[in-house]
Formats: sequence, structure tokens, C-alpha cells
Amino acid sequence: MANTTISNLTAAATLTGTEIVPIVQSAATVRTTTANIAAVSNTPVTLAYAATVSPVSGGRITYRVTMTGNMIINAPSGAADGNQVEFWLIASGGSWTVTFAFARIPSTSTLTSPVTIASGTQGELMFRYDSTLGAWKAARFVNGYS
Repeated sequence: MANTTISNLTAAATLTGTEIVPIVQSAATVRTTTANIAAVSNTPVTLAYAATVSPVSGGRITYRVTMTGNMIINAPSGAADGNQVEFWLIASGGSWTVTFAFARIPSTSTLTSPVTIASGTQGELMFRYDSTLGAWKAARFVNGYS
């Protein structure tokens, strides 16, 4: 087993959270559980405002952006099934629009692109990647936090 590559291991059954796995922490190899790994917080990453943003996907990531102008969000790169990308958009100095033309929006949704975030408030957008559809799905939009 010492010379077996990960791709040659038997697939795991459904995880319960009690499974023990090795990790490297502060240059030492230690053990933890899958439940502890799942509980790691999703601390927002501050993203500098730009008129066009090209985010990176990778599991679950939250971006916080203070908008000082209108913004276009390109499709996140590195999409894999189940990836989730969330944006906390804070409008500063005016009401700003954000366009996310890459996302698939259900025809029954009240969400449209672009959306306007009122000055001094925050909007929250979340997208999930579905490999079956080959698309990012608009999963949530909440606007008007202040």
C-alpha cells in the first residue's frame, strides 16, 4: 500500500465525519477528521474593485468587493461539479450595477442581470457549478443589506 497512488485506491463510501485523515499543519504531519475539515470557516477574500472581475473557483469561496463603479463578473475559472462562488458586493459612493452574464438563471426567477446595488447597501450573489448542465447556476441573490 505504501507504493499505491491515490488514483489506485478503492473509492470511499459515504463519509460520516468520523474518518481520520492526515494533514500537514505547521510543517508537521498530524491527524484530523473529515468533520473538522468540513467545519473550516469560509472567510471572505477581499477582492479589489475592478470594472471587470475574473474570479477563481475552487471548492467554496466567498469574495467581498467594495464597488466604486459598475462591474462585470466573468465566469469563474477552474469550475468543478459542486463548486460554489459567492460575492458580497458593497456599493460605495453611488448605486452600481453588476452584470453576471455567465450564469444560468431559471425562467421563473425574479433575478435578472444586471442587478443594481444601492449606495451604502450590500448585495449577496451565489453561484454553483453543475457539470451536468455545464453551467454556473444562479443559486441565491439577496439585496439591500445595510
